[in-house]
Amino acid sequence: YANSAQLNNLSYKENNIEIQLSGISYSTNQLDFYYQLNPNDEWKKINGRLLTFVNLPYGKYSVKLKCKNIF
Repeated sequence: YANSAQLNNLSYKENNIEIQLSGISYSTNQLDFYYQLNPNDEWKKINGRLLTFVNLPYGKYSVKLKCKNIF
């Protein structure tokens, strides 16, 4: 399951973005988080629970996130 987050109306100076992640696990298993910055990009694993984008070029972005249990 993946959720989309639209980051709308940011100025060209707002090019550093941090997204803090959380998820629910009904067991003691660890969660892995993944993101996709644009629809055609590959899913990339996130280390930890903070997703950071630094010096993003001006443009339109759509961030998709997903998490899964590690068994």
